[in-house]
Amino acid sequence: MKSHGVQVQTYAVELSDTRAPLAADVLDQCICADWADITCSHKSISLLWLNPPYDDEVGEKETRKRRLEYIFLQNTLKVLQTGGLLVYIVPLKLLKQTNVAKFLVGYFEGLRVYKLPGNEFERFGQVVLFGYRKTSGSLDETELAQLQQLAETEDVPELDADCPLLLVPSATLPDAKFFIRKISLSPSEVVDVVKTHGAHGSRHWTDMLRLVNNGVFTPVVPLRTGHVGSLISSGQMGTVQVDDVLAKGRSVKITEYLDDKGNVVKEESPDVARERERFETRVFTLAQDGEFTELATVNELQNFLEGNAGAIAEVMAERYQPMYAKPTIDEWNKLSPLLKGKSLPGRKTAGLLPAQKHVAIA
Repeated sequence: MKSHGVQVQTYAVELSDTRAPLAADVLDQCICADWADITCSHKSISLLWLNPPYDDEVGEKETRKRRLEYIFLQNTLKVLQTGGLLVYIVPLKLLKQTNVAKFLVGYFEGLRVYKLPGNEFERFGQVVLFGYRKTSGSLDETELAQLQQLAETEDVPELDADCPLLLVPSATLPDAKFFIRKISLSPSEVVDVVKTHGAHGSRHWTDMLRLVNNGVFTPVVPLRTGHVGSLISSGQMGTVQVDDVLAKGRSVKITEYLDDKGNVVKEESPDVARERERFETRVFTLAQDGEFTELATVNELQNFLEGNAGAIAEVMAERYQPMYAKPTIDEWNKLSPLLKGKSLPGRKTAGLLPAQKHVAIA
């Protein structure tokens, strides 16, 4: 139709992830999905080309199963407009089934059946059925008998260039009202959609990020080993590697329940008079062999700090670079003459203490 200059918009739904890209190369749009995962505007398609799978539906052995070819026909009828053309490629023997034949005769008129060219009919018994959707469903018993007799005798002409042409009507639904899309996504498709349409790319999300404080700070002067305990309890230590162990510290809020005398009781006790919250430091470690340890007691934390404070301090010094680390000679010399005429108690010499000089320069 396109080769004859007709303006055509084509859509396809293909389950196979290998055939879908091939279809997308020749059609305007192809969705790789099961038809059950598709929603489409009703009575919006003027030509419905169905090539369904040839099999029985899945179910219990004892239950009666319908043919998938029939299920596809039932489920797709709603998208074909009144007067629209159906192209239905199925095994000829399917037309022997009364439910299928009744459906076709009841909803379609001008039915024509042809053998597929080549050896498709000899190998698979495939035929193509053409029909136009009726305005309303009505069953003609004579047409029903003729269709089933045709399937029984296999007296079907072959589809070739001499067959009468069929008119494809224009779509009656306005373009603005047409839609076809998937209603569910695979995990990989979810990832792709999140990359392009995720909340992280929205203006509201980026505005919120500007308000988030991750706790990272820049100390004025270099941190010392004594600061390690405060960093652990505040959660600023983060995750550090100590030898072959990963360690992370944080504070845990503990809620205690007290009676009217101030004694600690259980939460479910009827004597609970008030609550008290306090924070405790925890250190969690993970060894190479997967062993996970929680250090909670004073002795456990003390032993951990005594053995690893120096190593953690080195990591913290690297992570939290100070604004000031070492003075220049000129900066130091400028402060040396100050307070020479006033000595501090207990000191024979006057002038600023080294610590005072560092703070002043920083």
